[in-house]
Amino acid sequence: MKQKADAIEAKLFGSTSQAGGAAGLWIRQKSVDGQAIVHAEGVADRGVTLSKVTVFDFDDDGSFVERIDAAGAALGDGFWRLSDAEIVTPGFATQSVTTYLLATTLTPSEVSQSFVAPETVPFWSLPSLAAQIERAGLDGTGYRLRYQELLARPLMLAAMVLVAACFSLRFFRMGGVGIMVSGGVTAGFVLYVATKLVGDLGGAGFISTPVAGWSPAVVGCLFGVLVLLHQEDG
Repeated sequence: MKQKADAIEAKLFGSTSQAGGAAGLWIRQKSVDGQAIVHAEGVADRGVTLSKVTVFDFDDDGSFVERIDAAGAALGDGFWRLSDAEIVTPGFATQSVTTYLLATTLTPSEVSQSFVAPETVPFWSLPSLAAQIERAGLDGTGYRLRYQELLARPLMLAAMVLVAACFSLRFFRMGGVGIMVSGGVTAGFVLYVATKLVGDLGGAGFISTPVAGWSPAVVGCLFGVLVLLHQEDG
């Protein structure tokens, strides 16, 4: 349903990539000529048509070859067709061409998949989709992170129960109800913020996706067990 809602929103308002946001769309691709980084400020037709395109082209050794600025780009069969392009090559004068063909191994389906939010992908399809996207030279970290988060979801629910038990399994007649409620709300907020922070670090590649997906749940469970044992032992 969310994927369908995103498609309707893109059709009505003119989509920009969810992955790109205000920074536009970034694609790292591989081809027979080497590697290239493609940036576009506007996206249409689920990524098949781009506008205000900038391409940084590299050879097989990773050395910079040229920069291409184009008014638009359209994905064909094994190539990007750049229109009204200016080619800047180190040591040479800038060239202006009406059409420039940039080799690519990307297909329309692979480019469109880079627009699919990880939250809209079925659980069983996440590993294969991440592998397919990475084979195309795109970043599949978000899909791998989503997969690990869903695997850790039962443990996260257990952590939430244990944290809640730390602040609810007390007799009200002992007083301190306000402190107990405040402590429970604070603990829940801290757990939520920690989960989002670790998830962002994992999505950015600073930590591995298994660590980002499982560590909040594990730490939450350990915290809950520690506090409960301390309360039980007095």
